[in-house]
Amino acid sequence: MTLEPNTSVAVVVSKQWSNLGGVRRFLGPKEAGPEGSDDSEILFARLIDYADPRGLWIELNTARREHDKTVPLLNSLIPWTFVYSVVVITEDREDLPPSDKSDFTRFMEGLSRLE
Repeated sequence: MTLEPNTSVAVVVSKQWSNLGGVRRFLGPKEAGPEGSDDSEILFARLIDYADPRGLWIELNTARREHDKTVPLLNSLIPWTFVYSVVVITEDREDLPPSDKSDFTRFMEGLSRLE
């Protein structure tokens, strides 16, 4: 699969990486929510580059920047050893009938609240 830069992604990363003091400072505080018992965290970001052998480049603060233009956009490298999964929405759901589209819209809104 080929991904274009600026694709919105959900990246499942190791908490070992995301909880490092220096990294957490750039990621921002964790959102209150159910705490899983595993070693993963979901980051919602915009993809910058996935071809770097060192890791995955993402743009941070994209969603926060939409609401507050003073929030800086930051590019961050996540070393591959800490990336568990990259989730991309690959299906355009404009073809759904209105009744099904509302379910899809609620699902997507639920994902964005996790951001």
